[in-house]
Amino acid sequence: MAFHRSALHAGFLVFDGVDVLDFAGPLEIFSHVHYGMDYTAPDPAFKLTTIGASDVISTSAAVKIIPDVSVAYARSKLDEFDILVVPGGPPSIVYALVKSNSEVLQIVKDFVRLPCEDSKRPRTILSICTGAHFLGACGLLSGLSATTHHLFLDDLRAICEREGRTEVVQARGRFAIVIVGAGIAGLAAAIALREKRHQMTVLEAAPQFSDIGAGIQVPPNSVQLLRQLGVYEPISKLATWPRSITLKRWENGANITKTPLYPRMDEVHGYPYFLIHRGDLHKVLLDRAYEVGAEIKVDAFVSEVNESASSVILKDGTVHRADLLIGADGIKSKVRKAVVTDRDVEIIQDPNCAYRTLIPGELLDRTRRPHHGVSHLQRSLINFVMCHPGSVPVGQPNGRASIDDMNERYKTWDPVICKLIALVPQCLKWRNAEIEKLETWVAKSGKVVLIGDSSHAMVAYMGQGPPWPWKTRLHLVNAWTMFP
Repeated sequence: MAFHRSALHAGFLVFDGVDVLDFAGPLEIFSHVHYGMDYTAPDPAFKLTTIGASDVISTSAAVKIIPDVSVAYARSKLDEFDILVVPGGPPSIVYALVKSNSEVLQIVKDFVRLPCEDSKRPRTILSICTGAHFLGACGLLSGLSATTHHLFLDDLRAICEREGRTEVVQARGRFAIVIVGAGIAGLAAAIALREKRHQMTVLEAAPQFSDIGAGIQVPPNSVQLLRQLGVYEPISKLATWPRSITLKRWENGANITKTPLYPRMDEVHGYPYFLIHRGDLHKVLLDRAYEVGAEIKVDAFVSEVNESASSVILKDGTVHRADLLIGADGIKSKVRKAVVTDRDVEIIQDPNCAYRTLIPGELLDRTRRPHHGVSHLQRSLINFVMCHPGSVPVGQPNGRASIDDMNERYKTWDPVICKLIALVPQCLKWRNAEIEKLETWVAKSGKVVLIGDSSHAMVAYMGQGPPWPWKTRLHLVNAWTMFP
């Protein structure tokens, strides 16, 4: 196939599974370029030829392409081409073509080896998205900076390094992210953002991770998010799957109503309803964060936040800089001062607080109806929460409560409740608090963002505490995947 040499001849390589946009976008641009150059030109600036690995190409979007010529024919006439366009496709398909040394890879190699006979008409090879993997496999990227789809940068680097001819490909589009706080929200964000290949550092003020907390309800909307984080299986094994929630009258334990949970929640919402010890949930998230490659530092107390530089200074003077700084450091957040700069955010004390305790299961017997007024956890523990008027002053930690006071407060309640209180080994008086509604969770620079209790601390309601930090994490990840 011969062409008038005044036009540059561009070949578009297509193969089964080729991405339609990778192929059609450049083809559209090339076919219209000559109009922008000279509307009166008698000949187009480019002659375009599709080169197919088979007679009919099935694209990734089920669109069929009938190529102008076969790969075999194009290889025999390759010196007639000035430009070769190599689109991408699903990584599994591209990898298979590279690994098998297919004719698709061979024509790329042949084109790379062609001599340039005319310095005024240099040969050019273009790749789109994962098409860069073909160039890497040819050693063409040696000493160059290259990129591809942001999820497959490591795969491109691996292909290039196997050839032994290429320096490490720059990972453009990845961000250095620092998260302050390794609680539930911080770890969830770390997992999700690290899975998008961002560099992740998590700073936790505590000197070590400890098994703190008590029972957490995990409703179906939270369980769905846990599956997205890749921790559904281990959590489902540690959690209790309650069959129902029963509402009883306070003075005599008479049943008022019952909400079925298992298997009802799974049938209606697609996910079950869990109860789990906070320590177990945190441990699973922590293990997952390590697994995906997040760097987690303990005893890393943040003493100062620099919003304009999106950096933090630790108490030992260490500075951590980032492209994005995430505050997941709770209701008394220090990072929040970089977002709300003109005042201290008000922490609003709820008029109610709660006694929280865990009762060892071995202390119970069937005659005491342990299902009454409590929720079961693994580890043979019973989660016991009793809300009442009162408060824990803001600024003071949740502290030990007097069991005598608890007995006195509930002495006229259902006798089963009184019997359970008699089994309580120790008790915590737990604060309920929230913060004022913030106008924004993002600093003016766009480099600092708040999640979890640092942005929207709220009082407990219907087990919806856990979903909120996970939902903000999900929105955060969705926003940052817009910048690959």
